[in-house]
Amino acid sequence: MYSMNLCCPLRKHVVSWPRHAEAESMRGEITNILKKAKPPVPNISKEEKLALDKLRKDTSIQILPADKGRATVIMDKDDYETRVKDLLEDEKTYGKLNKDPTQRFKKKLVSILTRLKNEDKLSDQQYRHLYRTSEVVPRMYCTPKSTRWARLSGLLSITQDR
Repeated sequence: MYSMNLCCPLRKHVVSWPRHAEAESMRGEITNILKKAKPPVPNISKEEKLALDKLRKDTSIQILPADKGRATVIMDKDDYETRVKDLLEDEKTYGKLNKDPTQRFKKKLVSILTRLKNEDKLSDQQYRHLYRTSEVVPRMYCTPKSTRWARLSGLLSITQDR
């Protein structure tokens, strides 16, 4: 299981190496190491794992990381969705787009980078570092505000790692 998940992404790079025999040998060594690897010892009891599995399967709740710290917040799913909808409906903060502007921004960025590179204001390394080959469309995620052991409206539970 482990070897397939980790070796497959490596395989396409290994095959392209100039010394193919050396690469095959290295791939074999990596596979053997991964086959012998043992999963880490769990840091929670079986009862805690069963409780977490039960929570994950509960479709009426939303399990989220808190905005800071290593806290976990469990909220009523309907309350969470209502809060997110309220945020998105705030027209002073968010606006609806008619078209995805990502390509337009990418073209503008490439144009600026190319001009700066041609004017010797950017090195090849800087240009390659700043030039994005793929577009990542921004996405919204909402993390609840939390203070230690806070009781928030709609909050079912909050835990803080110590």
